[in-house]
Amino acid sequence: MDGERERKITVTAIERFSAKDGPGIRTVIFFKGCPLRCAWCHNPETQAAEPELLFDAAACIGCGACVSVCPVGARTEKFPFPDRGKCTGCGRCTEVCPSGASALSGRPMTAEEIVEEACRDEIFYAGGGGLTLSGGEPFFWEATEEVLAKAASKGLSVVAETSGYAPSARLERAAAYVGLFLWDIKDTDGARHWLYTGGELGIVLENLRRVDARGGATLIRCPMAEGINADEKNLCGLAELSLSLKHCFGVQLLACHDGGRTKNRLLGRTDGARREWTPSAQNFESYGRILRGFGARVWEEGSFPPALPAERR
Repeated sequence: MDGERERKITVTAIERFSAKDGPGIRTVIFFKGCPLRCAWCHNPETQAAEPELLFDAAACIGCGACVSVCPVGARTEKFPFPDRGKCTGCGRCTEVCPSGASALSGRPMTAEEIVEEACRDEIFYAGGGGLTLSGGEPFFWEATEEVLAKAASKGLSVVAETSGYAPSARLERAAAYVGLFLWDIKDTDGARHWLYTGGELGIVLENLRRVDARGGATLIRCPMAEGINADEKNLCGLAELSLSLKHCFGVQLLACHDGGRTKNRLLGRTDGARREWTPSAQNFESYGRILRGFGARVWEEGSFPPALPAERR
């Protein structure tokens, strides 16, 4: 990887005027690249770090334009679906596709470009809004530190949505700039965490405690999946964890959904969250009551504590 590439981060999307990714009105940058492979992933297009082709077979009109421009033979007249083994994500087919059946997910951006995007919306940040880094895993990228430093120089409030599965030193340094970490704890049962995410729970918890020791403000979030982590053991673990931290505002439960299945289909995959994993409204409400019964402060989905000004070291 050359030096120019190292200075860039692959971004899948920029969402403006969001009220569900931190306090106030926020500009959300979705980073591509994540070390985990959660079975219920809502944004599977953010898992791989490199740009990927999204293909909607239902929208394809069979014109063959993609075949003529593909430099590696990943598209053929007989088989309109891209050969994922050959596709390099160059995006040439997306430039000539008249129906929008082919689209490229991911484009490289510099830290300066990312912060400039957030600054375009600065007029809407009054009352606690700002920039939210999401993904994927924002701290998958070393250049995220540069984003944080540049955002601080512009006086932007920064919220980071993270799995905590990233280099410890990178997360510890980020605590000096991030006003609020939305810290995903997928499960407090180590064996299940490994089974459904492919990552070690111990790394996530150790990084959370390191950031807490640095004064990083956190809100623990957990996607509740029926038949997997939606049980009292996990809820008790979440409560105990939140109460053990000095700078944790509490816990926010999220209802698992199968929205990622459509994106998986566009990526040529068949896996994804199952509908039966989505808790009923009644069950989901009961999880909040149980969590409160264990002494945790519970934040309703869509409500957030303030992103406290971080000490800039």
